[in-house]
Amino acid sequence: MVTKGNVHYSLEVGRIIHYIQAETAEVSLYISSEFDNVILQRVLKAFKATDNAIEALSSWTIVIEDNVGDLVWKSKDTFQNNLHTFRNQIHNITSLLDVVNMYTSYSDVLTTWMIGAVKQERASSIWAEMVAFHMLIKSKSYLSFERDIGAYFYTHGNKHF
Repeated sequence: MVTKGNVHYSLEVGRIIHYIQAETAEVSLYISSEFDNVILQRVLKAFKATDNAIEALSSWTIVIEDNVGDLVWKSKDTFQNNLHTFRNQIHNITSLLDVVNMYTSYSDVLTTWMIGAVKQERASSIWAEMVAFHMLIKSKSYLSFERDIGAYFYTHGNKHF
């Protein structure tokens, strides 16, 4: 039942990445709007959706070190604490690029977890589908990054970039 477990795990992680991407978009819009209270409500809903997806994760992969260097997620609680700390600092951030980069670092770590599950299924008949799912999630990350940065640039120019 390794295949079933890896598929389920990949779907759960993919769901978290999806909601982190949606949260990134909402926070980017919030910052671009210069902290409009109407948009804040959307941001809070995005926070909740991400938190729910994280809570639903059935198992946790321990990250000893990641490409950010200072984020070490030993448990689901540690990950959520890091995320909540970052969320609480959003009002103090003036660079949209900092926000997008931080969320991208979260997505990158989670994508690495998906790659691990996919690698375990090389001999499986569904390996190609799992690779395709991983590639879809990764391409959504690139599109989200470009959309967030592009929208800000075209509405504000390169100030606070």
